[in-house]
Amino acid sequence: ACDALAQPSRYEGFGVPVVEAMACGLPVVASDGGALPEVVGDAGIVVRLGSGGRADARAFAEGLGRVLCDPLTARRLSGRGLTRAEGFRPRTVLPRLLQVYRAAIEEHGS
Repeated sequence: ACDALAQPSRYEGFGVPVVEAMACGLPVVASDGGALPEVVGDAGIVVRLGSGGRADARAFAEGLGRVLCDPLTARRLSGRGLTRAEGFRPRTVLPRLLQVYRAAIEEHGS
């Protein structure tokens, strides 16, 4: 069993584990490395990287404490995460991607 996802990365190109955790209804605590803030949005707790590219251990522990010790916060973030993860499903992303490609072709020719 898992109660939350902790993702203290210095850099993430996208953050698939974060999306997978949100899709499972897990609250997420992540660093602000790479694309994580954009992926998490308001559906989790984002901790700033400190000097040297490391997540502030105290701030990270506080974030985890909030989701592990406060059931209301955990439920709220879980609900937001489920909704946010829907936006990353292929059935949601692919139609938007096709629109972008079609617009680019119309603008610049084939």
